[in-house]
Amino acid sequence: SLDIIEVAGEFKPVIVATLYFMLGHSLDLGWFREQINDYPVETHWDALAREAIRDELDLQHRTLSIGVLKTETHAKSIDTQINTWMEKHHSLVERWRHTLTEMRTLPAINYVMLSVAVRELSDLSQTTRQLAMG
Repeated sequence: SLDIIEVAGEFKPVIVATLYFMLGHSLDLGWFREQINDYPVETHWDALAREAIRDELDLQHRTLSIGVLKTETHAKSIDTQINTWMEKHHSLVERWRHTLTEMRTLPAINYVMLSVAVRELSDLSQTTRQLAMG
């Protein structure tokens, strides 16, 4: 809920919350978060790495939510807003989805894979942010 409050700003909190969760579902961020949370921690450094990736995921989810809210303000519904945004960023969305699909086929996920995946999400969120700023 802190992420939603941080994103809300000029938008109604209920709209922000709905978009935040729908966008997360559309991009399968819940599954990705589970992979981060399930990452085995054997050392203090492993714990720090896992926390850093989880923080980065939260940051990218917030950035994406703000970007979608600011770039698609004339949509008739949140679902339409997200779909329009996904069409506009089709190639980056597909890269993200391909990354997740690849991860799902592997017997184990490691820190390197999580880092690369969150970087793919960062590319998507930064492109969205840049377009939203004009």
